[in-house]
Amino acid sequence: VIPSKVGSGAEASITSIINSEKGKLITVDENFLPHAIIYDTSIISQLDNMDIVFGSLDAMSHCIESMSSINTNPYVNFLSISTIENFRKNLSLERLFNTSKFSSSELIQFCLLSFNGGIAQNNAGAGLCHALSHSAEQLTGVPHSVCIAFFTYPTLRYINEVDKDFLSRFDFDILEYSLSISELLCRDYDFSKLRNLLQESSMLENLIQLASNDVCWKLFYKRIDKVILTNILTS
Repeated sequence: VIPSKVGSGAEASITSIINSEKGKLITVDENFLPHAIIYDTSIISQLDNMDIVFGSLDAMSHCIESMSSINTNPYVNFLSISTIENFRKNLSLERLFNTSKFSSSELIQFCLLSFNGGIAQNNAGAGLCHALSHSAEQLTGVPHSVCIAFFTYPTLRYINEVDKDFLSRFDFDILEYSLSISELLCRDYDFSKLRNLLQESSMLENLIQLASNDVCWKLFYKRIDKVILTNILTS
């Protein structure tokens, strides 16, 4: 497999997801795993910087949500924490949002994040952020990785609200880090379609109802409190 984009982790997963007019077609088969993965940075370097950044947030979400899954295990926890901390140390927010072109060594960091995020998701599944994103994507047509970027911070806020010890496993304030990324993304991207979902009560109710029927919602390690979630999404 030679990925043309990074972030989804599909190259390291037994899950295939294809968008169609009828919605997402999801198939799971061990034969989807390749014998080898070749990350060609000359291909990835042709992508727009924002596409790469959005992809990286999808991969980070895979890592975080594999830790909050009912299927999590010590290996996934170690891999996910190490992956995110390594990425943060090698790519500062300044470089993420204020560089005209990522270097080859920086693109390798995105590839590592994508690969490990795919392994984490493959072993434990996703969670609340992906459930909300799948539903928002269906309602608005906004691309998957953009929805993930939008819902990452409120998801972390929700996790912190229901489990004060969860985020303390990172050696930095991942909630503050996510907020900083969200603020910088808002500088460069128009999230109005997604914000509108949260501002109208009927649309928000529809979003949460759709999300609660998503398989990723059911993988979350605690029963999701819709009242707390609604308060966070509207604040």
